[in-house]
Amino acid sequence: MTHETIVNLISQATGLLSAVILYWGSFGVKWQEQTIKGMSPLERYIGLRQYHIGWIGCVLAAIANLSQTYLTLLP
Repeated sequence: MTHETIVNLISQATGLLSAVILYWGSFGVKWQEQTIKGMSPLERYIGLRQYHIGWIGCVLAAIANLSQTYLTLLP
């Protein structure tokens, strides 16, 4: 794999992961006509750590954007 391909894959993966984290933390997920948010032990843990998870999502989004900018500015 070339350097550009690796950077592009990192960008795509971090962008997708940050979107999932930010969506789940904000809106919850529908499952069998119920919104799963704050119910299960995992959701309670996420609720307690939502501030940190939000920062992780923002950092991953920044990495994705910087990777795309880097690829755009390559000669």
